[in-house]
Amino acid sequence: DVESGYANGEVEGSYKAVLAQEKLRQWGRSDKRNHAEVVKVTFDTSKTSLEKVLIQFWESHDPTQGDRQGNDVGSNYRSAIYTHSDAQLAVANKTRDAYQTALSAAKRGRITTEIAPLKAYFRAEDYHQDYLVKNPDGYCGLG
Repeated sequence: DVESGYANGEVEGSYKAVLAQEKLRQWGRSDKRNHAEVVKVTFDTSKTSLEKVLIQFWESHDPTQGDRQGNDVGSNYRSAIYTHSDAQLAVANKTRDAYQTALSAAKRGRITTEIAPLKAYFRAEDYHQDYLVKNPDGYCGLG
């Protein structure tokens, strides 16, 4: 199952607050850390593994873009993996290293994905949930 949300920022956990914080950061009026716009993934470990989920993560976006994804630019669009345990952190780092090896062999850039323990998470507003169901031709491109 998936849920849209905001994670690991120092501001209120709402879309309005995230957009406002990003503007303040761009204008040099705040150095508070913004939330990343994230997808919380819940899965049955008897049917798949975290490693398989993360392989899909790496292959479904460009993790070398820094604070952006496609046309969306800002620290809230950073690529990130937030973990709940040291074991998850180890798997995230292992899959990152393997994917970086493949990217380097293909003469692609350095992975900028933030990998860190989850410190704060807020569920996104209802209108952000099931985005591609509500917008089948939506910009995101993941489905």
